Amino acid sequence: MTTLVALQRCPDYSPAIVERALRAALDDLGGMASLLGDAERVLVKPNLLMANSPEKGWTTHPAVVDATLKLIREAGDREITLGDSPAMGSAQRVAKRCGIGEVAARHGVPVLNLSQPVRAPLPPEAEWTHLLVDRRVIATGTRVVNVAKVKVHCQMYLTLAIKNLFGVTPGKRKPAWHISVDADRLRFGRMLIWLHRVVAPAVNIIDGVDAMERRGPRGGDMRRIGMLAASPDAVALDRVVTEVLGLDPSKHHALQSAASLEHGAWSMEQIDVRGAAIEELRVRDFKEAPVANLGFSVPRPARSLIRQVFLRSFPQHVRSQ
Repeated sequence: MTTLVALQRCPDYSPAIVERALRAALDDLGGMASLLGDAERVLVKPNLLMANSPEKGWTTHPAVVDATLKLIREAGDREITLGDSPAMGSAQRVAKRCGIGEVAARHGVPVLNLSQPVRAPLPPEAEWTHLLVDRRVIATGTRVVNVAKVKVHCQMYLTLAIKNLFGVTPGKRKPAWHISVDADRLRFGRMLIWLHRVVAPAVNIIDGVDAMERRGPRGGDMRRIGMLAASPDAVALDRVVTEVLGLDPSKHHALQSAASLEHGAWSMEQIDVRGAAIEELRVRDFKEAPVANLGFSVPRPARSLIRQVFLRSFPQHVRSQ
């Protein structure tokens, strides 16, 4: 069987155009109601990296979140929340600055700071015994709608649907995760894949109307791609969008980690692209970001201390080798 990925042209962020393109993409996947199934609650997870205007492209564009919330409302009577754990500041502050706060308020949707960790156990074959995620993300009856942004990433090559879900990890745990994997990007990628297996988003949506190149996940150049993309499988979605951007999937560390774990559709032969063709949207000269250390700009002694504290705090977190 092949995995469905839907691509749609979306030339700008006009609300009607975004809604039409997103509706068409989700219809190609069976529709929002079918994707959400019997979920009682829906948590929308946009990219709320840091506070800045939507034109800077640091965050998912509010027009895409607006259309997502509208289609969720149409799909049935469910409790809806919106949440993230930003790199700096609260989710409420970042959402207000980038325009998503106003959109959420208009739909009557509260913005949550994902800062209530709970242990999510992993199966024996995983490298870790559990992951720490916000309890509301994996609560019984809740499904996540993952709404990412197309950006290059100096540490993980690209931040698309796979990387976006890292935001369900409460904020103060993020630097410790970066440091604890000893700058091993593939190991960090494997953690992201296990995170997707734990959370199992109902659908992943990517805002690629404008995309960030040359530097990321913030401070890069914005470039008009004119695309919305969606799939129930974040791996397949990342693979297709990487193809659209004309970038090298072997450099997409999370995608390579998915292949090593045999999770998701990491090969184009496994994927059925609906809607717009890849060639209609393909970019020929999208600029990669320079590679930076995975462990942030923290001195080596401090990195070692943080890693020791992390492992002492969670002695069962890493399985014995």
